[in-house]
Amino acid sequence: MSQFQLTVDFTNADLDTLSQAGESVVLVKMSSSPVGESKAVAWVTFNPFVTNTVTWVENYGVYASSVVPIQNGTISKLADTMAYGGQAYDFVDAGHFKGPNAPTSPLTGNQYQVNNNWSKDPALTFGLAQDLTVNGKGLLASPLNAMLVPAGQNAAFTPLTSVQIFMESAITTGMVLEDLRSDVTTLTFGTTTNISVRYAGGKFLQLA
Repeated sequence: MSQFQLTVDFTNADLDTLSQAGESVVLVKMSSSPVGESKAVAWVTFNPFVTNTVTWVENYGVYASSVVPIQNGTISKLADTMAYGGQAYDFVDAGHFKGPNAPTSPLTGNQYQVNNNWSKDPALTFGLAQDLTVNGKGLLASPLNAMLVPAGQNAAFTPLTSVQIFMESAITTGMVLEDLRSDVTTLTFGTTTNISVRYAGGKFLQLA
């Protein structure tokens, strides 16, 4: 499976300014859902160097959390499991996922279904998760999105290859995002596996 790479460059002067402002790089890996409100989550935040390298492969997992996905809430996982597209995963009363299982409705090969079979709370939060490496440091099963799913119901998620990047303070990895104040740059991966950007003028510019 192809490895994707994002290279992020800064000047010394911009790093000084951003450090004084307490800002970090924020990456959001985009996704969609056919039904329900799936909220974006900060896939990773990190303090930048002059040159930064982020890598990942297109493998996904699903997770469960008891954190309600509201603005600035931070997802903490109760459980997660690696997942296969086109399959369903049941979160059961024993407190873990079972699967893969046949989906309750037809899925594409790039959709992942979770069934909330946890009966001990009225609802739990579910979403996709993905590993990545930032400047040589690995982060396992970092949440990409978050949706509140009532007990006895299910949700399906479609990961996208687009990545949003911006600078912001007071955002941490796993934080639910709604109202963004920063200038967001969207990078479209897919057939392109390597993209380089440079921070300039308060935003990220994709290099040719």
